[in-house]
Amino acid sequence: MSVLLLFATFILVGIFYYYVVTPLNYWKSRGVEQGNPIWLFGHYWKNFIGWKNGAETFQEIYKQNPDLRYTGFYRFSSPTFVVKDPKLIKKMIVEDFDTFLKHPQFIPTQADPLWANHLFNLTGSKWRCIRTILNPCFTSNQINDLLPQMIRCADNLTSHLSRKNQEVVTLEIGDTFSRYVSDVIATIVFGVTVNSFTNPNNKFYELSNKISDTNSFFKTFGLKLVWFVPAIKNFVKMQVFPDDAAAYFRKIVDDNIKSKKEKDTMPPNMLHIFTEAMKNGQTRENIVDNKAESNSIDEIALSNEDLMAQAVSFFITGLDPVASSISFTVYELAVNPEVQKRLRREIFATLKSCEGKLTYEALLDMKYLDMVVLESFRKWPPYTIIARDCTKPYTINPVLPGEKVVRIEEGIEIKLPVYAIQHDPKYFPEPERFEPDRFSEENKKNIHPCTYFPFGLGPRTCIGAMLSLVEIKVMLFHLLHRFEIVPVEKTAVPLVFYKNTILNLKPVGGTWLGFKRYDRRREST
Repeated sequence: MSVLLLFATFILVGIFYYYVVTPLNYWKSRGVEQGNPIWLFGHYWKNFIGWKNGAETFQEIYKQNPDLRYTGFYRFSSPTFVVKDPKLIKKMIVEDFDTFLKHPQFIPTQADPLWANHLFNLTGSKWRCIRTILNPCFTSNQINDLLPQMIRCADNLTSHLSRKNQEVVTLEIGDTFSRYVSDVIATIVFGVTVNSFTNPNNKFYELSNKISDTNSFFKTFGLKLVWFVPAIKNFVKMQVFPDDAAAYFRKIVDDNIKSKKEKDTMPPNMLHIFTEAMKNGQTRENIVDNKAESNSIDEIALSNEDLMAQAVSFFITGLDPVASSISFTVYELAVNPEVQKRLRREIFATLKSCEGKLTYEALLDMKYLDMVVLESFRKWPPYTIIARDCTKPYTINPVLPGEKVVRIEEGIEIKLPVYAIQHDPKYFPEPERFEPDRFSEENKKNIHPCTYFPFGLGPRTCIGAMLSLVEIKVMLFHLLHRFEIVPVEKTAVPLVFYKNTILNLKPVGGTWLGFKRYDRRREST
């Protein structure tokens, strides 16, 4: 009996060593510094148990051995390669883009086809095809055509605040700006006129909020489980787009296509722009010049489902990130009143120059507004890390003393710690200070492009970045034109964030601010 017990113990120890201990030596055996991962949990254990959020976790990793260009990391037992050096980031993500084209997939295609087929998740020939077709949809001319609808949505919000008979209107601004962004998406993407302030329970906002909801325990837990243990993704039948929401938006897409065929007098929206672009762009010459890909390109058939996926993806890539960015910027204006005053002066000067009617050209000419928004994205990036998959073996040659040749195997995940780099005092002195002048004409030329990348890098930079910036600027313009933003009793200074998030930052208890009706006569005194 004792022999059998000893043998069983030996077997169990061997299994434990092989499946638990050995994987955590992956980087060490390749000469890559990896810190001290914990059995079973790797480096993510503090995030998993709620001690640190994703931004704090990667900032901690980033600060260890600050002179290293890269470091090893483990998501549970899965090896991940963290790139810290801006020059190496440029080499890998920009110059050698084809090797790191793919975003990691955490939800299988069959579980949610809409999620799988939108641009962010596509790779290879189909990604190139759809990206090339959609690029002209986001030109300055197209955004200019959509501007009046964004202005209308911003005016709906400020008019709603003005109707409140209060000296200072106190709001949790996360929900407020989510409604604004949802209305913008409804209007400029789907051609649906919605006012979530006069009709707070409208179906469009209800379903869009359901898609982007990160408060659901089961949804959050499922996403974290798949994030930490990618091997189980095929067994967890998660959906980003619930069936009822998918059916609702699919009908809107079908109705839009039908209405476009019947009449061309409707206000422009992204669905119509997408439809025309995809109809006009389905020739191999317009898609790719690489002859090696010609056969696979010829086989790509773009359907209404592809169109649907691109439209619905605005909820994931546009709703929460844009609403959060507006919230963070407005918060910084409240706690930095001198910045707010300077920006308001520019707003009134712009209104005077364009005779009270905001134009796209006038918005682009607002240099300080641009500086404020860029600094907000620096301090509060929408996503605190960016991840890519290595699609073929890749070699990193030694540059610094003590480095060895590092071979990245196919399938290894690459992490870029956006938040940590954009808070590195080596690149941005006093990184916790909100200082828009970092992005003045004379200063921004000194910023290394691979130390500031809130919208990503290389050919996979966010296709809707310019549209998002305009959406944010329109809201700030209308808000500061009519209100002074002030801290209130419930305003947290500094902000405190939930510890269970991975990719973004979410303030505990929301973000509370006051909106005080602004008296223009004060500008002349």
